[in-house]
Amino acid sequence: MALNVPKLGALPKVALSITGCVNECQERTRDRDGMRRNAHTTSTSVHLRHRVAVLHRSLGQTMVTLTDRASPTAIHNTRVAARRLRVLLRTFRKEFDSEEVKRYMRHLKGITRDLEAAREADVTRHAIMQLGRNRRGHMNSNSRELYERAVKRYESAIYDLRMTIAGDPWQQRLTDLWRLSVLSSLVKENDDLAATVMHRVVKRRRRGLRRKLSKVGRSPKRLHRVRLKVKAMRYILAGCLSNRAVASNSEVKCLRQLQNCLGDMHDEENLFKALRAEQRHHEAARDIAGKLQDRKSGHLHAFKGYRKDLMRLWDSAAFSTGHSGEMM
Repeated sequence: MALNVPKLGALPKVALSITGCVNECQERTRDRDGMRRNAHTTSTSVHLRHRVAVLHRSLGQTMVTLTDRASPTAIHNTRVAARRLRVLLRTFRKEFDSEEVKRYMRHLKGITRDLEAAREADVTRHAIMQLGRNRRGHMNSNSRELYERAVKRYESAIYDLRMTIAGDPWQQRLTDLWRLSVLSSLVKENDDLAATVMHRVVKRRRRGLRRKLSKVGRSPKRLHRVRLKVKAMRYILAGCLSNRAVASNSEVKCLRQLQNCLGDMHDEENLFKALRAEQRHHEAARDIAGKLQDRKSGHLHAFKGYRKDLMRLWDSAAFSTGHSGEMM
């Protein structure tokens, strides 16, 4: 489908808002790892202002790419950047101005909501392409038609997203986000050491996540809620570590494995429900739904294994003595 939507160069307001955000935040985030290393001497308010600037800069960069070309990768990166910022604002909400942070989070949630349809359509078309094949790697006519419909839905979702990006409400949201990110009043003054506050938050989150993981059961809805908590915990830890430390941190690795496993379960559950309601290509939908049903036990087994690994890590001597090395 041809997308007759203006490119970045024809969207001066969007370009101004995004590049203004990136340039402003870039000036404030030149020494990101240095800030983390000095967290033991940095106040909580200074550290949080820095983290907001870093994450908003990342969001601004992904939005530039998304505005220029709404590809699956650009959509994914923008959703991740917006969610990382939302996790920070929600986790430390007591340290922010309540009204301003509510506006900030509302705009960020609006971004992820606008991207949801295109993301879901992309997941669906790829899943049908993979699962609609027989053992020889071929699709029958019914599966092929089901896949072609999924492709058309994806193209339609991308077209709608491009029109949304070109609209005034989207442009205004970007401007409001940038203004909120540079407000000096966004973060309340707090002279407590950032490292102390972050360590306390991580310990509390870890205890809460452990309780949720222990009692989650098999309900798709409860597993999805736990996935969101796992993701939030991973984002919080990533904010406490240098980029090099994130890559080698055992807890981050366990959380990433859990998140990916639970994410696959959530995506396949949504697709399973959609296929069960399919009327036009019932036979092909039933076959793919059957394959999804067969994969559930494997996903659940993998989830239990990753959960066990994480629990074992938390029970290790390093964590029990408080010297896990996860903080700055």
